[in-house]
This record gives sequence, structure tokens and C-alpha cells, in this order.
Amino acid sequence: MEKSTQAFPFGLRLALLLSGLEGLVLAITSMGAPKLVADLSGLPGQDLPVYQQAGAAALGYALQSLLSFRAKNWEQIRIPVFVGFIVVLFTALGAFYYVVLLGVAKPYLIFILAFSIYLTAAFAYYLWSYSKQTGGLNL
Repeated sequence: MEKSTQAFPFGLRLALLLSGLEGLVLAITSMGAPKLVADLSGLPGQDLPVYQQAGAAALGYALQSLLSFRAKNWEQIRIPVFVGFIVVLFTALGAFYYVVLLGVAKPYLIFILAFSIYLTAAFAYYLWSYSKQTGGLNL
């Protein structure tokens, strides 16, 4: 299996940037104003420390996305992109559950659903592209 030393494209950098910025916004609001997040999402907000813990996890993910800009090629970025794909895939599934299946169609959750679908598709595309180019993901 050959290693890709090609610099990763602008589209992937953009997806990482948007993912990191969204993660920062969600992290800061979830940790600093968990009641606001509960109100915006239409959820009961009875367990505010859980929102804060989720915000801390989102902060770690956001920092990983933003720090990925230091990478020079696919070998250095493949694992963060795979992690990003998994995170946004499950975020999209969770938002889909609330918005579509439970009918909690708050603008905040609809935004999270739409943005997560976009990022899932973007990361899946780049994982697939590099997998074809290198003969596998080589995680």
C-alpha cells in the first residue's frame, strides 16, 4: 500500500474548519449556558451537568479539528478525519431521532441535523477518495 504524501485539498480543510468552529460554539454554550442549550433544543434540561459534560467532549473534538490544520498530508490527517466522520455521523443520527422521529423540530436541532449531514457527507467523500488513492484507509 502506497502512502499519500499529497497535501489535502481545500474542501477538506474547509470541512475541518467548519467542524471545529461548530464544535467550539456548541462546547462553549453547552459548558457555559447549559440551560440555554436545553431551551433552544426543546429538551427538558433537567440534567444540566450532562450538557456540560457533552460540551467538554465537543471541545476536545473541536480542538482536534482545528489542530488538524498543522497536518501536511493524508498520513497526518487520516485518523482525525475518521474520528470526525464518526462524531458527525452519530450527531446526525441523534439529531434525526429528535427532529424526525420525535418531532422536536426546533431551529437549533434542525441546524445541527443539516450541518451534521453536510459534514458526514464531506468526511465520507474524502475518506472514500483517499481510500481509493492509497488502497485503503490504513487506520
